[in-house]
Amino acid sequence: MGNLYDHGVVMRLAKYGIPYRFWALIAFV
Repeated sequence: MGNLYDHGVVMRLAKYGIPYRFWALIAFV
């Protein structure tokens, strides 16, 4: 998967207020 795309998704989710730690766990899965 593209790191740039993942980074964009993380930034977008962060704007929604989703815990970064929680998203990090999903990213590893």
